[in-house]
Amino acid sequence: MFNIIKFKTKLKKLTYSILNPKRTDNLRNIFSQLNRIFYDYKKAKEINDIVETRKIHIKTSEDVGLLLELHKYFKTIDLKYNYEIDSLSNAGRLNCDNLISKGIKLEGKDIVDLGAGHGQNLMMIKEFKFKSATGLDYSDTNFLSHKDELDPEIFNAIDFMTTDLIEDEIGSDFCDIIFSFSAFEHFQHPDVVLDKCYRALRKGGILYAEFSAFHSAYASHRKIFTGIPYVQNIFNEETAFDFYYNKLKINEGINRYTKEQITDGNPFPEINRWTIKDFNKIFLDKSKWRIIDFTKVYNYKFSWLVNIFKEQMKELSQDDIYVNALKYIIQKK
Repeated sequence: MFNIIKFKTKLKKLTYSILNPKRTDNLRNIFSQLNRIFYDYKKAKEINDIVETRKIHIKTSEDVGLLLELHKYFKTIDLKYNYEIDSLSNAGRLNCDNLISKGIKLEGKDIVDLGAGHGQNLMMIKEFKFKSATGLDYSDTNFLSHKDELDPEIFNAIDFMTTDLIEDEIGSDFCDIIFSFSAFEHFQHPDVVLDKCYRALRKGGILYAEFSAFHSAYASHRKIFTGIPYVQNIFNEETAFDFYYNKLKINEGINRYTKEQITDGNPFPEINRWTIKDFNKIFLDKSKWRIIDFTKVYNYKFSWLVNIFKEQMKELSQDDIYVNALKYIIQKK
């Protein structure tokens, strides 16, 4: 069976091998513009008609029935392939290659992965000859699930530490490079964590962070439950909470990171509400960091849906809506 995620991963690997990562992202941004012209016009008309009909009777932002209707039109997205060992290895390799393409050496360096998850960057310890590889995360469960798939020499060389990256100190001047992927959007105080990264790095050390901001299409991290993009921008929190936790019954009403029952009605307890402007203020602070590279990866796949709900998104910048990923490679001064 054709797997679109698997195909995209292989295509990305191929283009990275032909072009450098920066050029690949720029090319992706150009091709993504085609989604403004070529999309499912039939689906767009049907959804627009539903929205126009329902808004006569109920305010869109409060319409959980509309969310349930949209749920029928947008398939859930299976992410299992992302976490298979070959996919993880490819992702880690591409991330390391990206740094090398910027003239950054990895061999003999002390590497830390902040919010390490499955540990794909750390798995590169032998291939890229890291001096050490340390993973920091709230849990090591995801990493440990790959124990039987990894070469024991690689698995045993990785030091995975469970820690609360907001509350706990992580040390000073002990590493050369910090990777952080799909993590900063989860910290309630990203500025606090970034300060810890700054202190943890030795002078001249590198931070490579990649993540999405709150208002992008799937920043709510609900793709495996519903394929509807932009729920957080279109519907109010009470409606979104009702949809996710009462109608779809996701996670049994539990915050999947803290494992605590959600009692405050927050439909997105695992993510912060920072905008791109907020993140740029701290990551592009030239008093602390030398900016090696900053890339915005755009996704216009759902521009037609944004047009249908333009009233609900009128306060948002185009970047907040369409930037799918932020990539920062910065160096401690």
